[in-house]
Amino acid sequence: MTEEKKLQDDKSFYESERRDFVGFKTEIATFRSDGTVLVIYKGALPDGQPTLAHKAIPKSDSEFIEVCKSFKLNQPGDSYFKTYRRVDENWVLDSEGENKR
Repeated sequence: MTEEKKLQDDKSFYESERRDFVGFKTEIATFRSDGTVLVIYKGALPDGQPTLAHKAIPKSDSEFIEVCKSFKLNQPGDSYFKTYRRVDENWVLDSEGENKR
């Protein structure tokens, strides 16, 4: 295999992988020892460019209780994930569960 062919194959593989990211997103929430909840968002832009964002939610935040209920977080150390897939124009919950310690 020539170096050029290998580069083309690699490029095709990575473009395919990037397209696969577009239809999915993941949210991971962790109740930290300092009392805040950290939510990490992973996904991709329409062109397949990966995205990563996070939000720290202190107990004083109005959405703290809602986030804890949504992610089943009861005490520091608890961690939970949700994975969504795109169906038409809607995000549908694909899987969820507790992150193991």
